[in-house]
Amino acid sequence: MAHFSVSTGSIAGSAAALSGLLAEFDQHVDAANGAVTGVVGASWNGAASDTFGESWSSFLIDAAATRAALASIVQRMGGAEATYESTEASNTSAAQSGAAAMRSGGSSANRGGAATAEAR
Repeated sequence: MAHFSVSTGSIAGSAAALSGLLAEFDQHVDAANGAVTGVVGASWNGAASDTFGESWSSFLIDAAATRAALASIVQRMGGAEATYESTEASNTSAAQSGAAAMRSGGSSANRGGAATAEAR
């Protein structure tokens, strides 16, 4: 069976990296669009310019779809981070409560190692 490990920190790092890539993507598309619109229809006219302009418009539509997908991934990573953080806090609290109860002779429901919680 496969084993994997996840931590809130690794999710947060991935979300931050993806957010940075999204900002970089926006910057590159904006820079390219500025260069194209500065030429097409301005200093470059004619049939070839018109054809290129139409293709560029199609590219911008595709770039917007790509951007939306990246933004969705960033948002979902943020949600996953919050979920893992909450789960880790809950597991840590449960483990600490169980350990305290065992030390004080409390509930025997969790004695003998029948159930354990591991928090990373």
